Amino acid sequence: MTKKTGGGSATNSGIDYQQRVAALFQIILYGQFEISQVLNENFSVTIKSLHFETADAVDDLKLLCDKDQTLYLQIKRSISFSDLPESEFIKSLDQFIEQHSLGGFNKNYVLVTSSDSSRRLTGELRKILTSIRLNDSTFKLNPLNKSEQEVYDKFQAAFISRSILLTGNRADDRNFVEFAKRVYIEVMDVEAGMSLERSAKLLLIGLVQNPDLVWALLIKNSLVYAANRASVNTKALTNILNNYQVRKNQFMDQDEFEAILRDAVILNGEYSCNKEVLILESGEGDKNEIMEIARFSDACSKQLSFSNNQVKFTNDSEPLTLIYRGSSAIGLSRFVEQNPKALGDKPLLIFDSPAIESVNQECIKLYNEYVDQLSKENRSIGNCLHCGKPVGKSENLLIEIDDDDTTSAVGACHLACRRPMDRVLGTARIENNLSSPYLDDFDFNQWVLLSLKGGIIFDVTQGLQRKAGIAWSGFQYQGNGDFCVKFQMEDGTKRFAFHRGKIERMTEQEAKEHVLRFKVQMEKQKAENDPLGFTTKNRQYGVYSRLLLGIGQDDEFVAINDAVAVRFSQQEAKLHDTGRMYYAPLCYAAEKHSGAVFNIGNMTPVISDPRMMDSLAKSWQRAGVDVEDLTLRILSSDNEVDIFFAQIFADKMTLILNPLLDQNAKLVSGFIISPAQDILQQREEINENLWEIDDPIWRKGDLVKITVPNINGPREMFGQLLFDEALNENDLRVVIFQPMENNKAVDDVELVIPSVLVSSWDGSCDIDLGT
Repeated sequence: MTKKTGGGSATNSGIDYQQRVAALFQIILYGQFEISQVLNENFSVTIKSLHFETADAVDDLKLLCDKDQTLYLQIKRSISFSDLPESEFIKSLDQFIEQHSLGGFNKNYVLVTSSDSSRRLTGELRKILTSIRLNDSTFKLNPLNKSEQEVYDKFQAAFISRSILLTGNRADDRNFVEFAKRVYIEVMDVEAGMSLERSAKLLLIGLVQNPDLVWALLIKNSLVYAANRASVNTKALTNILNNYQVRKNQFMDQDEFEAILRDAVILNGEYSCNKEVLILESGEGDKNEIMEIARFSDACSKQLSFSNNQVKFTNDSEPLTLIYRGSSAIGLSRFVEQNPKALGDKPLLIFDSPAIESVNQECIKLYNEYVDQLSKENRSIGNCLHCGKPVGKSENLLIEIDDDDTTSAVGACHLACRRPMDRVLGTARIENNLSSPYLDDFDFNQWVLLSLKGGIIFDVTQGLQRKAGIAWSGFQYQGNGDFCVKFQMEDGTKRFAFHRGKIERMTEQEAKEHVLRFKVQMEKQKAENDPLGFTTKNRQYGVYSRLLLGIGQDDEFVAINDAVAVRFSQQEAKLHDTGRMYYAPLCYAAEKHSGAVFNIGNMTPVISDPRMMDSLAKSWQRAGVDVEDLTLRILSSDNEVDIFFAQIFADKMTLILNPLLDQNAKLVSGFIISPAQDILQQREEINENLWEIDDPIWRKGDLVKITVPNINGPREMFGQLLFDEALNENDLRVVIFQPMENNKAVDDVELVIPSVLVSSWDGSCDIDLGT
């Protein structure tokens, strides 16, 4: 009988992973995104074509990019760092060495893997390779811990020995450095439900009608391409995905213009350039006058000049105040119909101006080419030229800016943003596949790009459902000191004191005081047999008992052995910086016309995903809240988030992320955001009203079940205790309880519970946060 192994399952898993990676790069190719938007490395190039299962030494996937760059990808779902000849790592290294031996410029070798791979590969070797790229002459001066030094020595020795075996040439230090600078370790968690799969679908939202369907299709097609050793470029992908495309960043086509406006202004790049159609206040100010005048003289010079929303003729007459400037009589008629209040109570008269005779066609042709060039230079054609926000699907304007006050431009403009001296060419509308009325003018492309590198703190909200808390740490401290705090870990690695994902810079005195405070706390935790440390994967900091149940299979806790104040190094910081924002991007709801922040009573909602807005707004509406004429605005940086949060808290409002309300306007789910200082103060107030006892039954770190009596039957909560059992002011025994959901502690939710409701829990059952 043949012994059954896990080989088949592992092989299938590896194949599926490889096709998912290839599918993601098809999206990057199709959307012409820069590769750096999904990779951690700074590959500021776009893909020209993808080549599957090539005849190259590195054969899984080849990316031919602009700037004459080539990326060779070897894709392994799970791989360990090993110098054994038969190991998968050495096999991949051999392929890189063989490809490198063929020579050529601008060629890089990327080992793509998931976070299931060994930390020595995804952490230590990746850090060493990055250090070599940052400074190939002095990287050896950067101190390595014992584990890192071992990885470096093995990697260098393997390169030298395998080079002799494969090429017959003996490699020296210079050859090793040149090779190492081209090798990248890239972690891509693109399997079902993981971060990069969510990012892949986000990227597709702005491109196709059904992102889930297209994502599945691209994965399936990747397998077909690999089986046939095929290649694919943008044209081929467009042919395949044409049926799923959405129109975006387009002005109305000719039929739509004629049907809606009866005045086709822009047709295949042809603009109406020959005349000015104006509404002016008369010199006496008692009436409004319509004037139509040739734009150019016989010598091809402009006859009018515009400034400060006034028009001046070529003679020395006084400037007249403008109400409207356009390119056609039909457009003017439409403006009068849509904006009757703009004219006030003054009569509207037609100024008796000479008829426009034949114009210099060569002059018009040249100016048309100039205006066409202005439109092509507009890199944000879907955004308003004035406020910079998207114009959305509602009717807006296509304008030419041509005045003495501002730089010339052609593009879209909101009706509300139009200046009287803006020359209206027609109507513009941007199409997208987001049907929500709250997203008409939402810049989803900006949101997607921000999301790929943002929101570290809100990753925790993915698995939580009902009510929980999030701490806002206040304005980011822009420290510029020359020192920082380094932690020496029990496994020989090092970590640093971080703030929002970056090494915190301090003065020497601040760093030393930080170390002293930390060592006092570290000794206290050691005495309680509950050490301080970090998780290896997500770099979560805390005591062991609080981090324990949040640690996944591919993660582990490493205790801190010591702390020391050291000089800050920019090169060291680059190795540890996640490159991600901490809170941003976020959205808030605002009133469409006034821009005022939308509130529900004393609650201000913020939204972590604009696609949730419809379902959230429906719950608000059923709770009796008026949600008409709302739009979403993006907080695009942590600085914008800080300013917004500070203003909300200054106004004594409650800030809630993704609030879902029942019909009685009670919060069903959402994340209450509070200043961290307030949370600490509340905790201190709780502790001030509790007294230690000599014989606690329940101890800090115990896993417990809380059974709460209820008219509909008992409700259960599961979690852990944060302190030993204590007495409250009424001499009742109580515990401080932190709920857990999906095997993760719910941060900043701490409940004082009578001990009579507590029983032991072994941590084995599925848990749900109680209400």
